[in-house]
Amino acid sequence: MRALVPVFCVGGLLAGCASSPSSPPPSLSVRPTDVGRTAPVVAGNAAAQLLADFLPPPGAVRLSGEPSGAPRPVDRPAMSPTADQLQIATSWWSVTGTPEQAQTWFAAHGPAGSTPGGSADGTGVGGVVALTRSFTLPDQAGYQERTLMMTAVAFHRATLLRVDAMEVHVGVRSAHDRIPAGVVRLVVRATTAAAPESVVLRTVTDAGTIRQVAAMTDALPLLAPGVRNCPNDRGGTLRLDFYTAASTAPAASLIAAHSGCQTATITTTEAFAPTNLNTATTDYQARVLALLQVTFPAG
Repeated sequence: MRALVPVFCVGGLLAGCASSPSSPPPSLSVRPTDVGRTAPVVAGNAAAQLLADFLPPPGAVRLSGEPSGAPRPVDRPAMSPTADQLQIATSWWSVTGTPEQAQTWFAAHGPAGSTPGGSADGTGVGGVVALTRSFTLPDQAGYQERTLMMTAVAFHRATLLRVDAMEVHVGVRSAHDRIPAGVVRLVVRATTAAAPESVVLRTVTDAGTIRQVAAMTDALPLLAPGVRNCPNDRGGTLRLDFYTAASTAPAASLIAAHSGCQTATITTTEAFAPTNLNTATTDYQARVLALLQVTFPAG
């Protein structure tokens, strides 16, 4: 996670970023927008729609933008994915009470279908304490790492809320990176850090089993582009080669890192280049190994 330059709601251009009918308190004038600061982040309607899922605390007043003199801890999102194609939408609110009270409300009123995400409580410049909580939402077609996050700070005898909706646009898989029809044989191989030469775990010719593995493979999500940290990477790969009756070379091959981030690539005879996939989010490798009743080699 890293901090990124924020995108502010400008002139109602983003869906869900229009000002509330309520006027901001006189002491909270809105800071003029610096267009240049928004360049690194993609502002998209999908993120703005997610922003609409925020349920403000009772009595909160929506501001038309970042207020002048806002404390340093809220001048950008407290946390954000390191992926490319990050879409973000931001809203600002003022509410009576303390930041702790606002966070207690937010923690109890997350979006439907979400799960509690990360948190970051810290003291910024001038001793300003910022409290951050987030909720993670399920992936949608073409979008991953969907997050609704709120940071609360004391400001002008009230509490200032910065709310960020973020998600990464990854697109959808092409028909060319799917397992082709007519596959009659599946060969499953593995390597480990201790044994880099591939070992055949199983050769499958049962049509029903091959269809199940192909369906799980076709359902894998695309990997969000960008740099990522992969802890607990012990090396090792799981390779699945799919053969048709007429092919001597695989018609499709999936090679997946067995540990760490469990990223994978799939190559088919129909695709122009390998496609990057994510096998971690669906427990793909564990499910395939269980279906085939094989165990990944130790070491």
